[in-house]
Amino acid sequence: MYRKLGLLSVPIGVAALIALTLLPGFGVAQQSLIGGTSIRTDRNQYRIGDVISICYSIPPGPTPIMLIDQTPDGRQTVILQGVDDSTGGCFQSTVTPPVGTECLRLLVFTSNFPAPYVAVGQAVPAISTGLIGDATACFRVLEAVGPLPPPSTGVTISTDRRQYVDGDPILVCFNVPVAGAAVVTDILADGRMNTAFANDVNAGTTCLPQGAVRAGPALGNECLRLDAYLSRGASLYGSNQVCFQVTPRVQPQPAPIGPGLRTNKTQYRVGEFVQICYALQGPGQVTLILAGPSGGGGQILNAQDNGTGGCTAIQATLPFGRWCATMTWIGSVDPRGTAPGQLSSLNSQACYQVIGQG
Repeated sequence: MYRKLGLLSVPIGVAALIALTLLPGFGVAQQSLIGGTSIRTDRNQYRIGDVISICYSIPPGPTPIMLIDQTPDGRQTVILQGVDDSTGGCFQSTVTPPVGTECLRLLVFTSNFPAPYVAVGQAVPAISTGLIGDATACFRVLEAVGPLPPPSTGVTISTDRRQYVDGDPILVCFNVPVAGAAVVTDILADGRMNTAFANDVNAGTTCLPQGAVRAGPALGNECLRLDAYLSRGASLYGSNQVCFQVTPRVQPQPAPIGPGLRTNKTQYRVGEFVQICYALQGPGQVTLILAGPSGGGGQILNAQDNGTGGCTAIQATLPFGRWCATMTWIGSVDPRGTAPGQLSSLNSQACYQVIGQG
């Protein structure tokens, strides 16, 4: 029995060698040996950090396929291969450097032809034998934001976390070396810009009220840019920026009693988003590690949290079976009320099953 394919080389929740997402889109098959072979993306232009959606279709009947990512610097990487059940599929990922024109090439082989196996990271050989379908879709990859002026000593900006769920409040603090005027611009993942702060400031650190800036609504790589001036209308003397990831918001299960880790479901099909949420005893360092049935996975979060907890979204992928996320928290607040300043820690685990399609 043939199963739907998943990304072979992409650990769950980790941006792959390319930024990909498959859903109905604009990519056009440039060549097709027989009808029914196509690949498309949801847009024809992305910024680094954007979510990209990719969908493909193939001729009737279970057939071997291979999907190759051709990056602007000339590298070719196989990101999907195996036998498809003829229904095609869609998947998502995040656009990564370098900038330029990037292409996805879909190769379909006759059902009785053993498609060549290419290990992740190896060069892709020239392929012509056994092909019944060959289609390509290309898109442009742009810089996440425009170039900044040269940085100035003492001009800094920071956020309380490196990853947020759409709509989460962001604690934003910035520092300027002299009194003057400052402008903080929120640059969304889709390129839109909003002014988050514009006012006179004193020398030193200024923090915006909690909730004055919220993550999203565009998903992907969002940035906050600080421009510092000697006074209103004066010349710009320094700039800096900080960037973070914005992930989709999905409805979680009821929060556990007390601190811990949870997922919004217990079973997922390949390609579905898994939401992992955590509650904490206080501020501290949070690490999330994912482990799969065959030992695959890796670190999905390592950040300083302000104690409010948060959520992150990853994508379910192969192999099928039991996956577990483990959280480690080390904080300075001791929930047992012992000696002030004593470090405390928490370990929690949440597991789920990845099941087949159909």
